[in-house]
Amino acid sequence: MNVEWSPLFTERKIRENLNEKISQQQKILSIHEVIGTKKAIDENLKLSDIDIEYLVKNSMKRITTLWNNDFIQALVSRFHKQWMVFERIERGSVNGVDLYCGPDIAVKIQNHWHLIRIDMQGKKNSSFEELEAMAMVSWIRGKHNFPVLANKYTIRVIAWRNGFWNQQRIVSSKQKLTQSNYLIESDIIQMQKMLSKLGKNNSFNQIPLAKKSSTCRKCALRESCPGGINLSSGIMQQSALELAEFSKG
Repeated sequence: MNVEWSPLFTERKIRENLNEKISQQQKILSIHEVIGTKKAIDENLKLSDIDIEYLVKNSMKRITTLWNNDFIQALVSRFHKQWMVFERIERGSVNGVDLYCGPDIAVKIQNHWHLIRIDMQGKKNSSFEELEAMAMVSWIRGKHNFPVLANKYTIRVIAWRNGFWNQQRIVSSKQKLTQSNYLIESDIIQMQKMLSKLGKNNSFNQIPLAKKSSTCRKCALRESCPGGINLSSGIMQQSALELAEFSKG
């Protein structure tokens, strides 16, 4: 690391990034205003209530504590000699499928590569979290002369949860890699099914609905969704539409 940002420069970059994101969201709102879904989106974004200084302060806290993390400090002090940084927008390919799930950092420790994912907005633990993290192994295998064998990797997810940085360590294996690839393929199949439901006109009247009404309460598109107000009624309406479409064929 030849360049280290000062706290003032880091704070300025955070503020610039936040202002840019808010500007983008305002543009999105203007589009939803045209198509009649602005109210549902606006209630969730609440751009007028955003306190930039509060967000900057909290972001600085997260970055400062992350920088003091033992693993990050080991890189800063050059304790680990061989490591690489990746961009998440870099494409990988698994079984003909494009993946954008690369690690943030890859560090070689003894005979293993440790794949680091830094999650600034850690979500709640889920049963699929480990398999989702294993996708980094699928992404990197054979890339830039990295090992092909799954057992040559260890995954570290450093995630911000409940006001602290938590670190999860996952030992990679061939079995976990197979399960992870199966999960990826299942997600793709579900996305393809959803696209087929939209039809030629990309009608949201046919989009797959949530299984539980509790999911709808947090959805920004609930007011424009067929099942947003009444999920049961929306499901019945969709069944009728599907039946009508089937009868045409």
